[in-house]
Amino acid sequence: VSQMSFLWEAINSGGPALCFHAGAVVRDALYIHGGVNDRLASEPSSNLWKFDVSSFSWAHIESPGSPHLSHHTAVTQHDRYLILIGGWTGKSRTAEVYIFDCLEEKWITSKTEGFPRGAGLSSHTATSLQDGNIIVTGREGGLRTQRRAGSTFRLSGNASRRGCSFQYSDTSMGMASRSGHTAASLTRNRLAIIGGRADNLLEYIKVPVAVQAYPELTDKLSVLSTKVQPSSKPPGGRKNHISVSTGDLVVVHGGETFDGKAKAAVSDLWLMDTRGGQLQWMKVECSAGCGGVARAGHVGYSWRPATVDESGM
Repeated sequence: VSQMSFLWEAINSGGPALCFHAGAVVRDALYIHGGVNDRLASEPSSNLWKFDVSSFSWAHIESPGSPHLSHHTAVTQHDRYLILIGGWTGKSRTAEVYIFDCLEEKWITSKTEGFPRGAGLSSHTATSLQDGNIIVTGREGGLRTQRRAGSTFRLSGNASRRGCSFQYSDTSMGMASRSGHTAASLTRNRLAIIGGRADNLLEYIKVPVAVQAYPELTDKLSVLSTKVQPSSKPPGGRKNHISVSTGDLVVVHGGETFDGKAKAAVSDLWLMDTRGGQLQWMKVECSAGCGGVARAGHVGYSWRPATVDESGM
């Protein structure tokens, strides 16, 4: 990030070529799991990759028991465990929870309970709460169908406990029907649900989320917000984009739009500013000569002062 615009920089080109995978940061490393190598592919991968941010190098982690999944989500616990939630198995949608111990580099057997029978999750979100539980939002559909329903679940469980189990409970928060959306944790117990449908781009859920703030990135985005003219209207509806938040600022990138070009990834980059109880959208252009980076079905992270954008279509 510069004071006037965003600058894209390729930090490593040796990683896996994937889309609709899941990822999270554990112990200063990026972990990437599953996904497909083409948006039309139906057989997801079980591969697990680790990106070491100190050496900027990729490593393939081989550990028996890795599930075949795409369109799933990932959160972490205790800066040690990678928690995979739901997704497409290649045969059906699932709501199962899978745990990888990043310290011992092994998969842990767990039990999943409480999700409605005959239904599964895909293209949903999962966000950590202050009490250690997880809020899951989005698609609850039949195991094979494309039906979408606006559902929210609280998922409780502790990966550090021997013989751990994870329990779903329906929270019924009245969320609009969405799929391929993102969730951004904000202050004042707000979870911003962005995209996943052609209209109603943004809504808030009142829930005690665990907010992450990266001071250097927040400062740079704050300066950027003073240099960019607020947009007179918000971005159009989109899906399969990413949202990366720091405090009450959110960076939204890429995805597929609903303007008749839904299968073409876009390079749009927006800054959403919710500070002071007001909402402003600002479209940010790349630095001169940088060029846009079109992506969809990718994942994004905040790390130190930068926003890292990984893989995707």
